[in-house]
Amino acid sequence: MKTRSLKRHTWLLGLLLVAAIACSGPRAVPAATDKDLLLTPPVPGIAFPRQKPTEGVRESMTAALVATLRLQDGCLQLQSPTGQEVRVPIWPPEFTLLPPGEGAAGDEVLVMDGTGEVVARTGEEVFMSGGESAVSDPWVLQQIPPACQGAYWIVGNTVRPNLRYGSDLFAMDVLTSTGHTLFFLRQKPPLQAEVHERGTLEGTLAPPESDRCLHVWTEWGPGVVTPLWPPDWSARVEGDTVVLLDGAGQAVARTGETVRLTGGVIPLNWDLEVIRRLFDELPGDCIGTYWIVAGVE
Repeated sequence: MKTRSLKRHTWLLGLLLVAAIACSGPRAVPAATDKDLLLTPPVPGIAFPRQKPTEGVRESMTAALVATLRLQDGCLQLQSPTGQEVRVPIWPPEFTLLPPGEGAAGDEVLVMDGTGEVVARTGEEVFMSGGESAVSDPWVLQQIPPACQGAYWIVGNTVRPNLRYGSDLFAMDVLTSTGHTLFFLRQKPPLQAEVHERGTLEGTLAPPESDRCLHVWTEWGPGVVTPLWPPDWSARVEGDTVVLLDGAGQAVARTGETVRLTGGVIPLNWDLEVIRRLFDELPGDCIGTYWIVAGVE
């Protein structure tokens, strides 16, 4: 049995946005220009620092982040899945807040983009582009109370909920064990029709402590592949091991072991609609090169 660990990448996911956003070319959006209005917090008592508006379009960094949006003592924070890292978001100038009681449940605070779409809410995970950076611009710093200062994340053009359900491409089971959460992805028929190249894939099924989405570490292609399992397969957690079960309930693979998967790949090509949809619908932890599993040899 061969074992191999994968570097945790649920906090900073720069590679996948290079593969996705960069493939579609530089992204820029119209920028808000009313600087005086932007200096007024949209919800009293909640700091909502925004980037300095520019004329025309605004370009942004294309690293990526998965975090839970928290409201702590009037400060919005981005907390990593491990809970060990916290960043203060600096939002695009066209973003705003919707206070509790206005479309939100209970004490939720909603973040809306420039089109009025809700892209994040407190207490839930968010996936966003951007980049970690120091903040030295006095115009931005004046929006950040001393209690809210810290490490900063300059929010980019992509902001959306990280966990979405109801896709017609895949189903997602969320497994929990002591101190760890795991996403188990099962393909739906429309996704099976998108396979371009069929064959076999050999690699190590990543141990659960390496990431929240099951991956296969392989010498082929990008090195890390996201498998989407057959619709009737399932998984269970046994201590530190995840066991995969086929449609008959038989154990066919375990994390930490070498597996040989039959099936086929969906190329990571931004021109393909299915790739754009998977980018928009899958957890940020799971975005990458996709292998549609037919079985295990």
